[in-house]
Amino acid sequence: MAEKVFQWRIPQYNMIPSDDHILELAKAAQNTGALEPILVFPVADKHYVMDGHHRLAAYITAGWKGDIPAIVFNGSLDEAVREALGRNTKNKLPMTTKDKTEAAWRLVKEGKPGDWPDSISETMALCGVGKGTVNRMRDAWTKLHSGQYEGIGDLSWRQAQDTLEGKEKQAFDKDSWLEERAQNLADGIIRAKLRLSRDIEVTALALEMLDPGLA
Repeated sequence: MAEKVFQWRIPQYNMIPSDDHILELAKAAQNTGALEPILVFPVADKHYVMDGHHRLAAYITAGWKGDIPAIVFNGSLDEAVREALGRNTKNKLPMTTKDKTEAAWRLVKEGKPGDWPDSISETMALCGVGKGTVNRMRDAWTKLHSGQYEGIGDLSWRQAQDTLEGKEKQAFDKDSWLEERAQNLADGIIRAKLRLSRDIEVTALALEMLDPGLA
């Protein structure tokens, strides 16, 4: 396992959905046999999981005794990293918006201002983010490089924005609190396999039926 290289989801925001997904896959393995092959990257005499972390965990959960089907990736490490990202964004367990945003920021940080390893369109396609987001990230990375900032490579996208805006960490970060609560609610909706209507009035009416006290 080389999760810092090939795993693009943010662990603290994906623990519960991931556990549910692994349990479903483990049941499937017990009932129907081997799952779809995992994808691995060869390094010397080892093979690192590129895509299939949940399937591998499911085999362990199910107490799997047989062989684990795998496909060996033939390509460079950079190609493997981007292949893993592309497969994650299309995986059955959806990446959250925060996952996709941080993935785009990670790709941007791999380059130098004016010399990016991926084009804007490639970053958009790989991460599922908009052109404006990529442009803002590139602009921020350029400003961080030109200023006297330390440890910029470790900054998350939110931290990078706060750094450029000169914000100091508050004892209570309202934005982070709201984002965390909203993410928890979104995760609950995903686990319940609910689909909210794109029609605002329909969704609002459904929520009112559940609890008239909701705003």
